[in-house]
Amino acid sequence: MRERTRFEHEITDVGEREIRHGGLPFRVVDAGEKSLSGARYVVSQDGNTDAGALDSQGRARFVRVDPARAFRLHVEGRACAIVEGAVLLIDNEEVEYGGQFVDWRLADDPKRAEREFWPQYTAERKRAPSGPVTFWQHDHIMRRPVRLRSSYLSSPGTKIATFQAVPLHIRVGPLVRFVDDSQALVWVETETPGLVRVSFRKTADQVNVPRPGRALTEVGLASRHGATVRAGGRHFALVCLNRLEPDTVYQYTLHLAPLPVSGAIPQEESDFRESVFPKTLPPEVLQAQERELASCSFRSDKWLFFRTLRSTYERLRFAHGSCRKWPGDTDTDGTTPGPDMLSIFGSEWMAKQKIISEWPRFLLHTGDQIYADDIGFNQGKQIAGQRFAAQVPGPKDAQELIDGAWAGRFAHRFVGVDPKKLAQSAPVAPLQQREKQLLTDLSRLRTQISAIARKERSVTSEMRAKIKEEIMKSAKLEEVRRHLKAARERNLPSNYVTDPTAMRFRYLITNHLLWQVPIDAKDAPEVKPLSLQSRDGKTFYASAGDLRGIHAADYAEYSYLYERAWTAAGAKKALAHLPSFMIFDDHEITDDWNFNRNWVEIAHDSPGDSYRMWPKTITDGLIAYWMYQGWGNLSPAAWSSDPRVEILLRARAKGKDALPELRRLVWERAAKPARPGTAPSKRLTWYYALPLGSPRFLVVDDRTEREVFGAGGPFQNQLQWLQKKLAEERSSAAFVVFPTPYLLPHPISWAMAHEKWARAIKFLMGLFELRWDWVTIEQLARNADMEHAAGNQVWDEVKAMLAKLQDSVTSLKTIVFLSGDIHFSCNFDGQLKKNHGQSFPPHLLQLVSSPLRHRVSKDKQALLKNAYRYLWFETTGTHRDLTVRLAGLEGDKNSPHFLFQPSVALVDVDLRKTVGHARIRGDELPNVGIRQQHLTWNAQAAKMESRDFYYANNEATGPRLLTPARSTR
Repeated sequence: MRERTRFEHEITDVGEREIRHGGLPFRVVDAGEKSLSGARYVVSQDGNTDAGALDSQGRARFVRVDPARAFRLHVEGRACAIVEGAVLLIDNEEVEYGGQFVDWRLADDPKRAEREFWPQYTAERKRAPSGPVTFWQHDHIMRRPVRLRSSYLSSPGTKIATFQAVPLHIRVGPLVRFVDDSQALVWVETETPGLVRVSFRKTADQVNVPRPGRALTEVGLASRHGATVRAGGRHFALVCLNRLEPDTVYQYTLHLAPLPVSGAIPQEESDFRESVFPKTLPPEVLQAQERELASCSFRSDKWLFFRTLRSTYERLRFAHGSCRKWPGDTDTDGTTPGPDMLSIFGSEWMAKQKIISEWPRFLLHTGDQIYADDIGFNQGKQIAGQRFAAQVPGPKDAQELIDGAWAGRFAHRFVGVDPKKLAQSAPVAPLQQREKQLLTDLSRLRTQISAIARKERSVTSEMRAKIKEEIMKSAKLEEVRRHLKAARERNLPSNYVTDPTAMRFRYLITNHLLWQVPIDAKDAPEVKPLSLQSRDGKTFYASAGDLRGIHAADYAEYSYLYERAWTAAGAKKALAHLPSFMIFDDHEITDDWNFNRNWVEIAHDSPGDSYRMWPKTITDGLIAYWMYQGWGNLSPAAWSSDPRVEILLRARAKGKDALPELRRLVWERAAKPARPGTAPSKRLTWYYALPLGSPRFLVVDDRTEREVFGAGGPFQNQLQWLQKKLAEERSSAAFVVFPTPYLLPHPISWAMAHEKWARAIKFLMGLFELRWDWVTIEQLARNADMEHAAGNQVWDEVKAMLAKLQDSVTSLKTIVFLSGDIHFSCNFDGQLKKNHGQSFPPHLLQLVSSPLRHRVSKDKQALLKNAYRYLWFETTGTHRDLTVRLAGLEGDKNSPHFLFQPSVALVDVDLRKTVGHARIRGDELPNVGIRQQHLTWNAQAAKMESRDFYYANNEATGPRLLTPARSTR
């Protein structure tokens, strides 16, 4: 017999009781604020329930439930919010309210409710979602206590409490994350709490790429479920699909439902009974959810697809890319960093393939999936526009680490201000005067440097020192000028100044006090409640953030950047169909994060920063990375031993927000600098291996485990793991994801390791009358964003590990490093020299794919081109006993080694065995063949183009780098 739903139980129970007529009515409306008729509802209070179906006017009555006391409302298949006549009881400890738009304490105030609260509340409820925080995210009433307003209780018949019920909404996703030969993880973020059902089956067509057409069969669908977990007021689910077949295409779709109105939140698959998550949802709810999924679907319907992996491959195709800046956004002048190759890859390349075997098996995101320090103009406006609040969020914490976590904010950064104080925080006239003086200073410096260039034909050491000094001074002045301009242009909300009763602007969230980490500790600022100042208290200090001084500063803002990055149309399709494995580089936190000891000590130990802006910001950036990228990298088998997952599962079961506990954990075991000798058990693990037996893919964390305090630090445990995995490899190739390139030829290594002198070399080219007049020195200094792993102790430790591997008996012929970071694409090979120059396997290959969306400045391009053209560098050179060779790659005519266009890399690997080649231990050694297609977008021709690179390594010929001709794909 079919199990009765919760609604049927409660309707029957109510029908069998003696009902007291004449109870107060309430009304429920839909998303368009029209009466929601026929929908089933439950009102729950202390074990009593009123339940039934809404009438034709969307009305029902309180019968057993006393609306003057706390009750909970549930409408089947929908999330609910208050329209009028009721109050959300935010002081109830179960609510953990993190909303920042309104102050619910005024909602039933006799004097202030109608004048201050309800007009602004209604405006926020009707406002289109935008920015880090949305109305429904925090002000829903799912499983939350509400009561009717006093005036609605005392005026029955004239005033009727009204609620809005809307289908649950997908905020981000879905994404296919960890996949192996028998299971897959589907990740999704919803706007409110909820239940997620993923229905799936082996698709009938295992060959062709999905396209619009006949409806797919739903016979034999299996389902797996999950409840969302709340972190910083945002809601996530990661659902495991198990019992899958290897190397098989599956179709899948999602359904969302609200959490049960009372009782335990379901955790195990057996908890998701019909009474908790009905098999059939209301038709209008299904239609709304299917419309959302259609935007991710290659069929333009509710069906999405993924393919499971095999444990071993002789032939394999995968994709990788990094550095995706401002998806869907522009600079202040409307310019863009170029085409968004992740979106184009999904909407153009994947959609136009004929057979699904052409799709890559997985997508490797090798870092910089967001730019926390360099935010697009419109995204920056949205962030800045929400740096105000009606009230300070909880929870409270004397140590100021977890306070404000329910909002994804830090409560101690909330400053109550009046219009006069706010006006003083950005005085316009002094800024204009200071900027004018800076322009004069910059002009003077340019004149002095140009005079030296015209008069001198030789350069002494004294002149080099003078040039260096002037360049750095010029760069610093230009940086300050840029931030002064941003401050002057800051648009403060006019209604805050003119209407001091405006709830939303009672508090200023001082995230703009996140300061730019200087080179010298003495230049770190004094952080005041409303301003950043130099140590002398007189000079304006530059805030962090490359564009208009906006930098993500807390969990709410970091999360918003991921939301914007992953909701671009084409990107949604790629992410919903290809398994994604991810790792951070620096921009997920900030530019040059953990660059060296000096950076770490200034950021973490600045005496003038009582707010501890950087330590807490880094903590929240890492938590946002975990929720959006890191969690989905893990196999479900690893969840039980990971403390981050333990926190999430515990919070999910209790209906609590996980961010307070995550902040404590991540600060102590990841964000806090680790000194040499720190036990591995005291650090969180971010590195991991993909679920492939052969070839191995090992993903390295070279950011949280940098050896900034010298050898013997946190990287040692990871190094042992890396060495063990490579030593166990029985294939001819292994892949190591190193976010910053491990191999770089001498001129690039030199330029990145000696950034300041790279600027001077650019100037010296002018002394020798080489072409440089179109690049100003301060532009070169501002845009120097080139970093090399060789600048850290980790590089030498990995090199020593590779040398040890060469001394062992290994089947590895090639180790392939996969990287991004440098904002242009290129390929290298490398070899350690041993025994009087004789080389031994494994051979080293570096594949760089960067950027997915970014623009390399002309000065950087010129620096690299001129280093080869005019200076003493060659395409082959030795860097600290490691010989690195730059491979040819068809780019533009002036740069045959580099591709400066945005691209995504498609890599084909061939490890098939060839009879007759040399053997080790009687096992046949396969060849290593690699083709990397750098896919770019030709906007004029509206088509994708490929610049290919080939690599081969076998016993007969050894390693070879080939440069093919350009092809169109």
